[in-house]
Amino acid sequence: GLISQYAIPILEKQPIWITSEATNINYIDTSDVAKFTLRSLVLKETERKEFPLVGLKPWNSKEIIQLCERLSGQPAKITQIPLSLLILLKTITGFFEWGINVSERLAFAE
Repeated sequence: GLISQYAIPILEKQPIWITSEATNINYIDTSDVAKFTLRSLVLKETERKEFPLVGLKPWNSKEIIQLCERLSGQPAKITQIPLSLLILLKTITGFFEWGINVSERLAFAE
């Protein structure tokens, strides 16, 4: 998700669409999840236990974009859209059969 949402648009000089909200998410690398999962299968202490799989640092969209800019050496073209507009678009497109797919994709806004 992060590469296709942030890194590739920066490299291809395409705009990145973000909301004006600054929600923090603790991302974790999928290879780290895989290593943890495989290791937990052989440890007796991990049987029948639950573990939160989250990253150590919370990131918001702007921080991820800044990291991608620094690593790529290219500036990002950022387009901010109000969260309320996304919710309105989701509601409107949900009324039409042709818009159900669009409405479902906009559900992340809530």
